[in-house]
Amino acid sequence: MKFGFYLAPFHNHKENPTLALSRDLELIQFLDDLGYDYAWVSENYSADMEIIASPEVFITRAAARTERIKLGVGVSRVPTDPPLFEIALASQISPAAASTAGTHGLGLLSLGATIPGGFSALATNWEIYERKARENNRVADRSIWSLAGPMHLAETKNQALENVRYGIAEWVTHLRETAGLTIVPGDEDPAESMVESGLAVIGTPDDATAQIRRLEEASGGFGTFLHMAHNWADLPQTKTSYELFARYVAPVFNETNP
Repeated sequence: MKFGFYLAPFHNHKENPTLALSRDLELIQFLDDLGYDYAWVSENYSADMEIIASPEVFITRAAARTERIKLGVGVSRVPTDPPLFEIALASQISPAAASTAGTHGLGLLSLGATIPGGFSALATNWEIYERKARENNRVADRSIWSLAGPMHLAETKNQALENVRYGIAEWVTHLRETAGLTIVPGDEDPAESMVESGLAVIGTPDDATAQIRRLEEASGGFGTFLHMAHNWADLPQTKTSYELFARYVAPVFNETNP
């Protein structure tokens, strides 16, 4: 299995945007050093939080600072000429992306893999992908299927829950007011609510391992897990989270532990 992250990005709207983008570049360089495989950068400019209007320009800067990590544009207009790069279609719950991807033999990127509706649709969407691939003489290859979900890891669950107090409330508010997504119902604690629903991992490497096992069982197998970047914690704590995953979770699925 391969690993990476999907950068929307999400930043506190009170933060200096130039410094926020600089932090994103620093984080991609850090992931490259840790051996992560992919960094997807999305094209967004939403309510002062998602502030990358041109991911092509952004990944050009990132490419100059990295050595092996593969960089991708989360949203891109496909040219009329045959593209010289890999293409994956983004999916939440609807089977439309799975149907189109299977028809044309493209990758599938399930951005809503851990939300309740998206999680329950994983197996069905792959069945549609396989059927459309078969009808069009394509190969249904699970290795080009990526699932995404948010995580924050620390040495203990209590520490992880404390870390995300830094920015999780702003993230929940942004999704509710800008995207119309009610991630947390009512006045519930956002961290506890998302952990209980299975939407997020806020805990230890063991919790992250259990989440990926859960996704494997529900989907039947996939090729890449992507962290949904969120900036719930400050930069040092965020880096620690990605390092804990690289040290203790990734080896479980790559069979590099003794």
